[in-house]
Amino acid sequence: MDIFSWLFQRAPHKSEICDICRPHFTNSGTSTPETSIPKTYDKIDARILDEAQQAACHGCWIACFAISLIQLTMETKLDARQVKELSLRMQSDKDVPDGMGKTTSKFFMGVLHLNGHRSLDSVEIFKVYQAAEESKVWFEGLFNPAKPYDLPTPLYLERAADRQPISGKTGSDKAFETAMQWLENCLRTHAKCGDDIAPPQLPTRVIDVGMDGPVRLVEPGSKRAPYVCLSHRWPTHTKILRCLQENIEALKEHIQKEALSQNFQEAISFVRRVSAWYNRMHPDREPLRYLWIDSLCIIQDSEEDWERESARMCAIYENATLTVASASGGEGCFSEAERVYQGFKVTNPARPNPTLYLRKELPHYEQPLELFTRGWVLQERLLSRRLLTFAPQELIWECLEVVDCECTVLAEGQKASSEPDAAAVNVCGPADEPEEAQYDVFSQYRNPAMYKKNNPNSHVISSPVKIAHQTSLQGRGRHREANLRYWWRRLVVMYSQLHLTVNSDIFPALSGLASQFGQATGQTDGDYVAGCWKSSLLEDLLWIVDPSEKKKEGEQPVDYRQKTWRAPSWSWASVSSQVLYRQHDPSWPEALVETYAHIISTKMVTAGANPLGRLVSASLHVRGPILVGNPNDFDKDLGVEVEYSGDTAARLTDLDGLQAFLLMAKYRDYDLEHSDTESTDWCFLHLDQADSAEFRYRRLGLLILSSEQPVATQKVPNLADERMHSCFKTRKIQDIELL
Repeated sequence: MDIFSWLFQRAPHKSEICDICRPHFTNSGTSTPETSIPKTYDKIDARILDEAQQAACHGCWIACFAISLIQLTMETKLDARQVKELSLRMQSDKDVPDGMGKTTSKFFMGVLHLNGHRSLDSVEIFKVYQAAEESKVWFEGLFNPAKPYDLPTPLYLERAADRQPISGKTGSDKAFETAMQWLENCLRTHAKCGDDIAPPQLPTRVIDVGMDGPVRLVEPGSKRAPYVCLSHRWPTHTKILRCLQENIEALKEHIQKEALSQNFQEAISFVRRVSAWYNRMHPDREPLRYLWIDSLCIIQDSEEDWERESARMCAIYENATLTVASASGGEGCFSEAERVYQGFKVTNPARPNPTLYLRKELPHYEQPLELFTRGWVLQERLLSRRLLTFAPQELIWECLEVVDCECTVLAEGQKASSEPDAAAVNVCGPADEPEEAQYDVFSQYRNPAMYKKNNPNSHVISSPVKIAHQTSLQGRGRHREANLRYWWRRLVVMYSQLHLTVNSDIFPALSGLASQFGQATGQTDGDYVAGCWKSSLLEDLLWIVDPSEKKKEGEQPVDYRQKTWRAPSWSWASVSSQVLYRQHDPSWPEALVETYAHIISTKMVTAGANPLGRLVSASLHVRGPILVGNPNDFDKDLGVEVEYSGDTAARLTDLDGLQAFLLMAKYRDYDLEHSDTESTDWCFLHLDQADSAEFRYRRLGLLILSSEQPVATQKVPNLADERMHSCFKTRKIQDIELL
């Protein structure tokens, strides 16, 4: 067909927008659509559903397509007999990024049901610009003077977000090309990630995938070469090939393909492609041909080998050129995206550039990947310099500098959340300032308008987790130590909500991160005590069981303490629940924190060769004030609020008789709304005598007492401590052993 025939046979040009569909495209993007139902003026005009109208107006056709796609993707299918009213609007946040820093453009369909219930569902609309074809535009212009690119851009096209379609198949050539673009860009331009020119020493055992010949297990000795790690979940219902004392020699000869799970087969296939690409792109470097998989590179029935290799996790993942995370949710590494996520082209043939798409929004944050709910995977993810995740719908890239995905939403969110490093800001005032002057500085700091500017950790909180981790470890400035203490507790909070198949792995599965953290902070293995650090041990003990976990259980109290001992009672690892910390901001002025208890010494006995691994026993020698009383009997007229979080099934109202509490620390703060009011929190460990010895105790929970009073001055003394002490029967400084 010649160019002229092609031009004359094109479909008749539709109008791009009309008075019928325009109202659905013109709503402002300044509101939050997720929390508001489209209004009456968004009510769907029945004429939009008419086929003749859709043929006449491209905007009407898009609106109708959006309605159909939303109905297709709704979790609960729509029953037309129960619907009173439907409304539709396009919501563009191009100028107002959402809470994750990304911009979106969506069609929202609101449903008013006959019973009065309202629901809201949406699909994403986005555009992709193609390279201009000037010759084609010139020829079309000869025969179509009123061509669309001379007309105003329709609202739905103007307000559509800039995105990319996904490959649809994570094992495809297109997906592989995207992954290698990420990898090459990282190798060439990311200083934090390293260029890998100098190869690392290989782990004790690796799998030689080669390009030809058998796949086999090798023990490379002191050889140095690049390698790839695999992060995966061990299946619970099917067996996988493991390295055992009885088959290790056979694995060194040949690993039979049919003996491998689909997951491992596809991982090896992918690494072979990476190997061919890497060796072609970097012929001057040591070839990449090795893969590390825990189940095949650690002798699983040798406790000695398992302990030794688990202690090397930090180096194994840190030194890998790439870690591949198999998170497809299926039996293999690769997956095919659901059709609604791949998207549908809704471009007007008369305006081919940009290409316009509708699709269901990909669930980057709303649905955490199942793999990332596993305890071992947190350190595999954070220790790796580069992580390529095979998610159910698309590939996701995380390194120490960039987060990206095939649809580009994550990259956009990262750009929006990036902040300059503010760690050198002095928010506490000079150390020799009088206390009241430090209050003035602190009051300014607590002002919400000043928070982001002065908070040394604000740019970390909203960052992707790998970048936040790296930023915290490498941060500088006067707040470095406080930031690091704060970040370790954030890691504990994240880790405590994850799942372990073997409960005794609680410390081994964190030992790589503990090793890395110790190196970054100049601490030794001996400074690590049952998931806490000696340098911040006092505040590390002030954890509570997540209250939301208790609410899930209703009125029945639950004992969160592990039935089989794995950690001392004072460690967060002693409970089987997510924990939270009653902690303050890392830049909290030291003048406003007062400690009462002191750690005299620690005793730790580990179970094996990993000094950061499993424990046999652990205890603390603590000196501090023990106060005896019962919070249920406190005088309410004293103005002291009581908050109690138990680690066991006991609730505050269950506490009978006199109880012992170790006073740990006191925190003072200004009320944000009333600058003349000061609040004070006292944190206590609730103790129970462990045995017949008077000085041996176990932790039962955390008690927090709070009080408010006018800001202390020379004329107005602080009477809060006096009121707090009057709540208890007795107070005595004691040396105790905390088990």
